[in-house]
Amino acid sequence: MTRLMIVDDEAIIVTQLEEILISMGYDVVGIATTGAEAVSKAIESRPDLILMDIKLPGGMDGIEAGTLIQKTYPVPVVFMTGYSSDELTERAKALNPYGYLPKPFQADYFKPIIEIALHKHRLEQELAHLNQHLEHLVQERTAELRLANAALRQEIEEKERLNQKLAEKEIGLKKAAENLEESNRALQRLAEKRKQDLIDVETDVVANVREFILPYIEKLKASDLHPTQAVYVDIIETNLKEVTAPFISRRNPRFGGISQQDLQIYQLLRQGKSDQEVSEIINCPLSRISRCREKIKPVFGN
Repeated sequence: MTRLMIVDDEAIIVTQLEEILISMGYDVVGIATTGAEAVSKAIESRPDLILMDIKLPGGMDGIEAGTLIQKTYPVPVVFMTGYSSDELTERAKALNPYGYLPKPFQADYFKPIIEIALHKHRLEQELAHLNQHLEHLVQERTAELRLANAALRQEIEEKERLNQKLAEKEIGLKKAAENLEESNRALQRLAEKRKQDLIDVETDVVANVREFILPYIEKLKASDLHPTQAVYVDIIETNLKEVTAPFISRRNPRFGGISQQDLQIYQLLRQGKSDQEVSEIINCPLSRISRCREKIKPVFGN
């Protein structure tokens, strides 16, 4: 969070300004009412930016305070004032201010002025660092000219070594990418197999219920049951249908139209039986087996 400092001797303005800055997401780390206090608190808290009123009590105005602060450490200063004169303008220009806010304030102006000032300060710091780095490089290169040939050979060898390492890393990355791709394909095949296994389990559950349980429930219902027993049988039948209903709805809305014989044919085909073998086992024509294949294919996916 950007840390700001406010320097102004008007308490109402300071309070309003602090509320505006906090609402914009800034952290107000210091408030001063005089130039001397501003210098002391700025050195102590080291804010990222100072909003400085030019006219301050105590014999030191904002321009003098800003000059003293910047001699200690570089910090962007945005001046605030309700006064305007050529003298103040020239003195403020000598400090190279990062912005200017006239009073009375307009809240909409704060954000862009502060952000531009911070950005300008960062660029100047980067430029200063680059200039310092460049000067250091020039000094180093001047000294290295005495050994230019040896340094050049060393640089070439180092570049060759780095290129070799880069080539090795590229090969490693390519191999890793191939392995990852193969792993993804394997996971996809596993997911498809898992999906088919789930389909098979659900199909077996539905088929077994229809083939081995529901027929006997029908026989029980047709027998001479006590009323209480008949209620229990109805409850069992209802619960069985509720248990198998999610399997049926997940496979296909048309599952309900598949007969018990269709399920029996599907199970035999899934066990690897040929059409002829299935026909002989359940005693039905081959054309019936062929129609069943077409019927179950969109439902079970195989």
